[in-house]
Amino acid sequence: MKVGEDWEGGTFEFLFHNGSGKPFYYTTPTARWDKFRKKAEIKEIRLHDLRHTMVTLLIEAGAQMKAIQKRSGHESLKVLSDTYSHVTEKVDKDAADKFDVFKTARSETAN
Repeated sequence: MKVGEDWEGGTFEFLFHNGSGKPFYYTTPTARWDKFRKKAEIKEIRLHDLRHTMVTLLIEAGAQMKAIQKRSGHESLKVLSDTYSHVTEKVDKDAADKFDVFKTARSETAN
């Protein structure tokens, strides 16, 4: 299908749609996820939790917060930061631990 040809979504960009832009009934994505999850023998995890997993992995990988905000659909960086502050605290601690290497190296060269 070419873009614009038979597009039923108007100006909307639904994440879950029928392929031509018409949104699924609100329970369809979760029902399909549950069916897929069970068939693939994936532990019970809500579809929405996949979004949190994506954001957490991107933060821990060092992706730019603005890019994560856009990809996840959070309305603002503040909402994103407030929601994932537990992750950013871990990332901050990891960064501090890495910086301590320089402190230790400097102390050793001074002696």
